[in-house]
Amino acid sequence: MKVQLLLLITLLLNNTGCSIEQEPIHFGKDVCSYCSMTIIDAGHASEIITVKGKVYKFDSIECMIRGLNHQDDEIAEILVMDFSNPGNFIDAKTAVFIISQDIASPMGANLSAFKSEQAIAQKKVNGTTYNWTMIQQHIN
Repeated sequence: MKVQLLLLITLLLNNTGCSIEQEPIHFGKDVCSYCSMTIIDAGHASEIITVKGKVYKFDSIECMIRGLNHQDDEIAEILVMDFSNPGNFIDAKTAVFIISQDIASPMGANLSAFKSEQAIAQKKVNGTTYNWTMIQQHIN
């Protein structure tokens, strides 16, 4: 009986842990964790998710990158909005970033993320492309 009770308690504790999941951004309501502006642009939002499941939301990729510098929690995921498919997050580490005067971003860096270089070409956007490491260096 004691073993079954212990097993039940262990199972319950294991199932009540924090889940690591992205959260939808409520445009016009959610606030940027870095600059405190209301998030309204579906093409430039981003999220950081910690290993404990805490989600930090940002109105722009540049705010998110700057927010990473102030992050003490261990990070599980870094997500950016796919500009060619607003509303859909992609992994920042595999995204292709572009700084282009053709696309204005909320904080003025003209920085957008795409799933691939082909997606950038399809949008006929001109500018300088970066991978995750390069864009962090450029913004910082």
